[in-house]
Amino acid sequence: MNYLRVARVALVAFASVGASLLPQQALADQPTCADAYTRAQSLRNDHKLLDSRAALRICVQPTCKDFLVKGCSTWLAQVETSIPSVVPVATDAKGNDLPSVRVSMDGQLLLERLDGRSVDVDPGTHTFTFEASDGTKAEKQVVVAEGEKNKRVTATLGAPVEARPVTPGGDTKSTSSGVPWRTIGLVTAGVGVAGLVVGSVFGIEAANGCSNSVCPSETAKDNAGANADRSTGFFVAGGVLAAAGVTMWLLAPRAESVQIGPSAMNGGGGVIVRGVW
Repeated sequence: MNYLRVARVALVAFASVGASLLPQQALADQPTCADAYTRAQSLRNDHKLLDSRAALRICVQPTCKDFLVKGCSTWLAQVETSIPSVVPVATDAKGNDLPSVRVSMDGQLLLERLDGRSVDVDPGTHTFTFEASDGTKAEKQVVVAEGEKNKRVTATLGAPVEARPVTPGGDTKSTSSGVPWRTIGLVTAGVGVAGLVVGSVFGIEAANGCSNSVCPSETAKDNAGANADRSTGFFVAGGVLAAAGVTMWLLAPRAESVQIGPSAMNGGGGVIVRGVW
């Protein structure tokens, strides 16, 4: 029984000594006020402002000496002003906000999701990675200046919206390179040939109205003159259209956008085709 009682006393004494040493060991692992004071200045000179702020918050504690607290308080206010902040923003191709996006900076997780709030970062060049829930990623390299607050860092996730071509002008129509230009050329040339035929008909009518420039009456003379004018107009318009149709058929346009519009001229009409051949 005496041995058992001695063992119990020894166990209690050992536990008491261990409990008294544990807080002292834990305090020994923490940086002292003087260490934080020195380390904060070194980190600040290296532009590691976030770590410098953390060290300064240690040496401003009431348990530190007064001159350390005074110096650290002044430096802490200066560092707080110099620390920049960013606001990561992610949108889809239509400009809609995407809150369920993870953001990493320089390979380290910065935000689990976007909520519009700013995040303090060290100044310098950083690479931000945005990752949506479906695995879509986007990277953006940004230079964050010292003292810059709430800098927006935006990224677009998803395929861009294909822009529709806009053609200036009134009735002008825009067509793509897939239009069958040979067919259009044949149709235009056919209209031109038809104009030449109609011009020939009016020319024959003008010739039959007056034989050898001798007209049987003033009315016949006026009709012959009108038919001659019509013949000339249709010949000119038909020739232009026929030439344009043959040109389109031989030289198929390779432009992505070609404009086609009507054109009026004295004695007839035509078609204007703009593009790159």
